[in-house]
Amino acid sequence: MSQEAVLQPAKEAVLRFAQAWTAWEVEMAKIEEPFHDAAMRQAHAALIADHCPSKRRAYVDGLPTYRRPPTYGEVVDGNIVYAELTAPNKVLVDVRCTLVFYRFVVLRKRDGWRIDGIKWRVVETDEWSNGLIGM
Repeated sequence: MSQEAVLQPAKEAVLRFAQAWTAWEVEMAKIEEPFHDAAMRQAHAALIADHCPSKRRAYVDGLPTYRRPPTYGEVVDGNIVYAELTAPNKVLVDVRCTLVFYRFVVLRKRDGWRIDGIKWRVVETDEWSNGLIGM
């Protein structure tokens, strides 16, 4: 199996996650009091369950947050600048956005590729910071 055949499903997982998160944030922005909306909180939990490995995430499992413009709105195929298989079941996917780079840590699990973590850095710097999913 070629390296690209391994990397492509991980990249696709990042793009699906970004698209789903963006759609959720757009809906959150439409609601007058979104943090009190049970359906939006349930949609947030489902989004994490659908795209991330099952584990406790102290800051993500609590009160959801959202941004305008959407956090991962610029995470599109054309902005993926790098992908690397760093272990048999781990891929790093780097995405260049206007102001920041995102580095998605993607793990292969029994049910497919999942977003395990996200790092970010300002475009002009070299140092990665650990981020919280969605922040």
